[in-house]
Amino acid sequence: MSWFPRRYFMQSRGTYVEPTPPTALQLVVESLVFAALAFGVLTYASNRNLQTLVRDLAPDAPHQLPRLGNQRLERRARVAGGAQDGNLLLYSGQEPFLGAGRRGRDWSLVLELRRAGDPNRYGPGEPVRIDPVALNRYVKRRLAELRDDSLPEPEQIAGLQLRDVVIAAGEREPTSPLVDLTARLPFPYASRGAIEAFIRHPQASARHFLRATTGTRGTAVRDQYGYPILGAEDQEVEISAFVHLAVEGGLLYLEYVPTMLGPVDDRFHEIDRLPRNNKDLLLRALADAVRTMPVSLILAPLELVVGLHRHWTMTGRMNRLDRRSFEAPRYDYGARVSIRALASNREPDTFIQTLDSTKYSKLIERRLTGAVIDYLESQGVDTNELVQRVNVVHDNSVVNVSGGTFNGPTAFGREANATANGPATANAAVAGPKGGTRA
Repeated sequence: MSWFPRRYFMQSRGTYVEPTPPTALQLVVESLVFAALAFGVLTYASNRNLQTLVRDLAPDAPHQLPRLGNQRLERRARVAGGAQDGNLLLYSGQEPFLGAGRRGRDWSLVLELRRAGDPNRYGPGEPVRIDPVALNRYVKRRLAELRDDSLPEPEQIAGLQLRDVVIAAGEREPTSPLVDLTARLPFPYASRGAIEAFIRHPQASARHFLRATTGTRGTAVRDQYGYPILGAEDQEVEISAFVHLAVEGGLLYLEYVPTMLGPVDDRFHEIDRLPRNNKDLLLRALADAVRTMPVSLILAPLELVVGLHRHWTMTGRMNRLDRRSFEAPRYDYGARVSIRALASNREPDTFIQTLDSTKYSKLIERRLTGAVIDYLESQGVDTNELVQRVNVVHDNSVVNVSGGTFNGPTAFGREANATANGPATANAAVAGPKGGTRA
């Protein structure tokens, strides 16, 4: 072969023998064989990747974790997979609503829990005790009515999901009850009893939120005879509302935080444009191999070195992190990124998506405030002040999670204030983001 040394020692003769130099035909044949092998490997790898995307990762296909050849990796992958549907979130950094997208304009209200005062006597009415767990459950049931089967199908908010979540900062002691001491990983689930305990203890470092999430996948349009006119289309925008209800010091605190997770970036829609039959997939793999072969041959040595280094040092990195989480007084166990958020656009692609995000946020907001007022009235609480404040929220603000459209006085920044001059529409201020108030 052409890569043999120039000469070699022949023991039978006892001398060095100069090899015969390769002919041009040999060089051509060797180059063709090498190119054919490289092309075959690239085609096989590309075809396997395409088959995985089309078959294994299809929307209706059962998803199974592939064998990773490392028990520690498989265990961590299972924990991460279970956390996708968990109700306990430990976050790293400043963003508590990780994976929910961009936050919109949040607001909060405070109400004193007292009965209506006697008009013939001076002073407020008697205090009323409110069970925060019962209040949260009532609000959850009222929000669920937005998708109730008793409504006509076109009026149901399709895909509305409601769940209790507990959110806490990820930096904690290794002995924290929120961390699995054996695996030194955060627990993904909180029991029903634990959730109710967090609701009753709003001053804890972990906070309970009722999360309402709905997408804009739409429903099919049919005429009066049931014939389809337009199929359901997914706008890929996910709207969430985080609701916090707390009873402290004889006061009710209501907090509302809307978020919008943008549509998936168009680069990741390539899977929707892939062929589905094996013949076309093979032709696509051949075309990809031809297109990427020159660059792959050049970068192959470097990628081999990088891959081997990553494989050999992976166990060491995992050991160092495990040792640090065990020895450090406090360790950050929180999630740092959301894969879905990394794959989404920050802004909606179309103005219709912007309008949809505003619409569903307002629908959830309106049902939320109505449910809170109804429950408090059923318990004998004077809600006149709350009704006035809610009217300010509904009438003097437009919740737009994609850019910010505001009506009425608005304050931004720490300890900022905004006041409307003229006739007062309410006798109390509505708290705005980061300490701002609206009169």
